[in-house]
Amino acid sequence: IAIARFFRAQPNEIYFTAGATESNNIALNLLAAGDHLVTSPVEHRSVLAPAERLAKRGVDVTILPADREGFISPDVSGLHNQAALNACYDNGVLFMVSDTSTESGKGTGSTPTNRAPNTGVYSDLRPEILFVPRRPTNLFYNVTNPTDWTAEYNAIYASFWGRNLTYQEILDKESQNLLIYMLRGELDPHMYHQSNMRAYDGTHTLLGDLLDMAFSKFRTYSTLPIISLRQEDIGSRMADTMGRNWSGVTGTVVNGTQAKFTSPQEVWFQASGVCCSTQSACINHAAETYAGRCISYLHLPSGGSVTLSLQ
Repeated sequence: IAIARFFRAQPNEIYFTAGATESNNIALNLLAAGDHLVTSPVEHRSVLAPAERLAKRGVDVTILPADREGFISPDVSGLHNQAALNACYDNGVLFMVSDTSTESGKGTGSTPTNRAPNTGVYSDLRPEILFVPRRPTNLFYNVTNPTDWTAEYNAIYASFWGRNLTYQEILDKESQNLLIYMLRGELDPHMYHQSNMRAYDGTHTLLGDLLDMAFSKFRTYSTLPIISLRQEDIGSRMADTMGRNWSGVTGTVVNGTQAKFTSPQEVWFQASGVCCSTQSACINHAAETYAGRCISYLHLPSGGSVTLSLQ
């Protein structure tokens, strides 16, 4: 009971086994036809043997290849690996983070245009999955303290800046980039690493120092709340934006007091600064507020329009 309480589980959900081999067999044997198991050839036989049996029982089993050192690389988080993408989708994944955006704003990412903000790109191999573009940063994966980050940063950028920078100068330069992204209202997530969260002096972290300076700068320009969305929320909002771009919906301010939205195609989209409750176009359960302003989720049929009062 004490163990279950520690893991916030029910006592009947805790099982004691003779070891990892038995645990692996129990867990894997819970899979049924239609499930998808992804593993590798360098796994223990307690995984590979059940995988062979599961394949005969109708479970979709994918064994990803490993190189001679046993390293498995599904091609940048599996973005170009059909088997990995199939496994992700079969397990309910609809959004994946990509390393850059090559998006036109309408779901076609064949060329690196990215003309439209807050959009992603649908996978060519698994079109149900939307790739969410992330912003790269210069807070490197292998640094955990100011000394290491300063040394590596200067080894790369000293020639660009014309001299070595101090830790505080690096924070200033890199936080300025974050500030620009924030002021744009971008949804794109940023990439950091677990090593950046090590408390190098028992309290402070590199990531914390960087974000503290970026947030402090942001506060000199804006009092708007800073929010951190879940990946599925970011992906969902990007998908909505792309649908809006595809639909051709337009918005017009009327007499400075109203906003009129018209669309040649059926569309669901968000509109800021308008509140609605009774109009047929309003989807009330999706409404939200930000900094005291309404964000309404609207639906228009093909050729439909709606006029709402500006907040």
